[in-house]
Formats: sequence, C-alpha cells, structure tokens
Amino acid sequence: MTTDEDFGESDPNLEDEDEDEVSQAPGSRKTQFGNGQRRNPRGRPRGSKNRKTIVRDVMFEKHWIAIERKRIRLTCIEIILTQLRNKAAKADYPALRLYEKFMNKYVLDERDAPPAVFFSPETLTYEEWEEKHKPKSHDEPK
Repeated sequence: MTTDEDFGESDPNLEDEDEDEVSQAPGSRKTQFGNGQRRNPRGRPRGSKNRKTIVRDVMFEKHWIAIERKRIRLTCIEIILTQLRNKAAKADYPALRLYEKFMNKYVLDERDAPPAVFFSPETLTYEEWEEKHKPKSHDEPK
C-alpha cells in the first residue's frame, strides 16, 4: 500500500480539500451558495419570451393580403389554413391529409356536439298548443 509519504511531499491542494468541501445539509453553516448568491446568475433574462409565446405571437400577427382584388387583413394562421385548404382542394394528397388531420383535431364535428334538448314550460295537449300558437289573422278582433 502506498501513502503520500512514498511519493515525497503530499499535495497541498489535497490537504485543503476537507476545508473547502461543500455541504448541502439544510442546517449546516457551509452551503453551496453564500448569502446573496443566486443559483443561476446568468439565467433567463427578464422579459425574454419562451417558445410557445413566440409561436403564438408570430401565428397571430396580422398581414395585408390581396384576395380577388381586395386588400384584407388576416392572421398568419388564417393565411396558412387558407393555402392548405386550397392545396387540398386541388388534390394535393399531403396537404389533404394535413388539412383533414387539423380539421379532425380542432374543429368540432356535428356528431360530437351535445344533443339539443327542448324544455317545455307547461304541458299542453295538441289542441291547446295549436290554439295557443296558431297564426293570428289581422281580421280577428283582439
């Protein structure tokens, strides 16, 4: 077994290692970060936007475009979906698949809609309902 004495003098950096050892125990005096130090000093700058916000801002930017000799203002998402629909209508198969996928994911299908319910405030026989809702003629006195 070799020791530090076998190789001559011991390394002075190794002796100080015990003193500089970082403790992360909650109640200890020595911690990784001193008072006033931040864990990520460079971190994300204030006011910077994440990817989702950037994409949303870009997709909802409005642009002027000409359609049938009229200038109208549309968002990027509207322009993209219009172009996708036009390509799908011209039998561009990849555009058709993408358009169909988008429509299935984001557009509510009529079959998925909740059924309509009719509430009647009172129960009427057919004759009573007919009398109540028959068209009024202008000749009859009120």
